[in-house]
Formats: sequence, structure tokens, C-alpha cells
Amino acid sequence: MKIVIAVSILCLIFLCGCPDDNTAVDETTVRMTEIGIDYVWDIEDLNRSPEVHLKNVPKGIDHIEINFYCDLLHEPHIMRGGGKLPYDGSGKIPAGKINPFSAPMSFMGTILKMRATVKAFDKNGQLVGNGTITKKPPNQ
Repeated sequence: MKIVIAVSILCLIFLCGCPDDNTAVDETTVRMTEIGIDYVWDIEDLNRSPEVHLKNVPKGIDHIEINFYCDLLHEPHIMRGGGKLPYDGSGKIPAGKINPFSAPMSFMGTILKMRATVKAFDKNGQLVGNGTITKKPPNQ
């Protein structure tokens, strides 16, 4: 009997704490846009940041922030470079434009993956979109 009462109380707490489908969204809520991101390495010069391609970037973007990370077995999420750049709407960031940048590094010849992230900001500095891609570097 005690178990039934305890389960009933937990169910009530759970159900009362869940919002219904008619939850209002106020006008200050920002809808985040998923930005498609890809990059292409210059095989001749891995010390230069790769060319970056963006898709589905919202209109009115003032600047973007792009960062590159190396994920190794012994140490994930090693920052390899990045920064803020003005965004011209072209969907393309030329190779070498992202500074600072360091070439992909390896541990005993192994890089598990490289990850690039992008965040898009409007003229008020409000984050309005982001995206991520993870793939193997060209020297793997």
C-alpha cells in the first residue's frame, strides 16, 4: 500500500511539473537557426585555416565566430584556432582567413577527428544561429 501511495505521489509531482502543449512563447524568445558548415583543407598548407562553407545563415548577420578543435584519444577538445569575423553573406570564408590557427596535431600519429563550430550574431550581438561539423583531417 505504501508503494502505491509513493508511486501515486511521484506521478502527480511529475505530471504537475510538465508544461502543456499550449505554453506561450513571449516575443523575447529567439529562434535559433541551424547553420550548415563544411570545410576544405589546402593539402599543400595545413598550417593555414581551411576554406569554410556555410549554408542556411540567417539574413542580417553582422559577424560570425568560427572555432576549430582537435579531438585526440588522450585529450579531447583541443582548440586549434578561430575567432570572430565580419560576415558578408557569401557563405564562404576563404582559406587562411581565420586567425589564429594551428595545423591539426596528432598523438602517436592519430587524430580522432577535427570539429568546427560556427555561431552567427546579429548587429545587436544576439546569437541567432549555430552549427557544428566533425570529420577526419586530411592527413588521416
